[in-house]
Amino acid sequence: MSIQIGLYLRNVHVVDSNNQSPIRVVNQGNVFYVECIRGPDGFCQQNGRRKTLYCSVQANPPPVSFRWLKNGEITSSNGHSITIGTEMIGKSIQCSANNGLYPNDQMPTSQAVSIEPYCKFFFCVLSFLNVYLFLAAARLIQTNFNNLQRSAPFTALNRIDMNQDIKLTCAVEGSPRPFVLWRMRRPNGEVVDAACPQGYEGQYQDSPATAGLIPNNNLVRLTAICQLRISNYSFTGTYWCSACSYVSIGAPECSPGLEAPSDEVLNVMVQGPPMDSDASPSVEQIGQNTAVVTVPFCAEPMPKPPREIVFSVDNNDIQTDQTWQNFRFDSITQNNTVPNCYFARLQISPIHEGDKHRQIILKVQNVHGAKQ
Repeated sequence: MSIQIGLYLRNVHVVDSNNQSPIRVVNQGNVFYVECIRGPDGFCQQNGRRKTLYCSVQANPPPVSFRWLKNGEITSSNGHSITIGTEMIGKSIQCSANNGLYPNDQMPTSQAVSIEPYCKFFFCVLSFLNVYLFLAAARLIQTNFNNLQRSAPFTALNRIDMNQDIKLTCAVEGSPRPFVLWRMRRPNGEVVDAACPQGYEGQYQDSPATAGLIPNNNLVRLTAICQLRISNYSFTGTYWCSACSYVSIGAPECSPGLEAPSDEVLNVMVQGPPMDSDASPSVEQIGQNTAVVTVPFCAEPMPKPPREIVFSVDNNDIQTDQTWQNFRFDSITQNNTVPNCYFARLQISPIHEGDKHRQIILKVQNVHGAKQ
């Protein structure tokens, strides 16, 4: 068979409506999931959301004909897409495409993709040859957050001293094997990954899965562990864990969500002595005759003006709103990005030639210690 140069058809594969490829599951191959709504008997009903799959291909000219195969057998579907539901669970699907370069009996065909159920509410059950399989969306079962919050090293109002160690645990369940993502919401509302090993890189302990319901179930129950060393004020925030699983290539489906927690949260308010911020002191010139020295610091509780926070210029202490010569302690403002951190500002006006040789120190203290 001869093919003209510049004309081609290659990389035939099945994708979902988001143009995502199937999941590659160890010892199982490529898998797409369809929604399963279980009935009273635990088996998948026919009223779950159906899934549309597409035949993706690189070709010049574009393909003009498609073919779909179920379990290797050609179906009556001959379009670019096919919609499937629970009737395809346990079966495989492939697609073929042609742009006129191949005989109809030699159309390039994709790899087979298995169709498995994905149950959003607890679990669903499949039976093959009297072997029962649990297939379930990942879900959070329990955490140790409540017990942790009420015991040492935590004190009243969710406070914890600097340099303490805490161990967070989350039990999750699902099939196929779930994983955990740890999240944290900072006091300013920003949501970020917590300082824990994430996903498949995390620390897990296998636990016995649900027993006594149906024999030979394949639900996987894990306990994810996050060891935190409270080393600075950036650990202040609200922590939670999400049980996750992949339905297709791309973002995982997680419960609770990655942007907002459920009721299972751990609130952490770090307290300790004043310490340096990640930011460095800075000097900003304003016009010809004014400069502002900004010194960042962190502390919880915040040092109380006027005596617990002072600028010292050549050993002359200046409290808030006070002036010494051409130096004025201008303000203390909160850092809206980093919790428990602040900016102290010293204004110099007018600027004198000798000011560059002055020794300027910020002295801060609270009930836990002092720093300068």
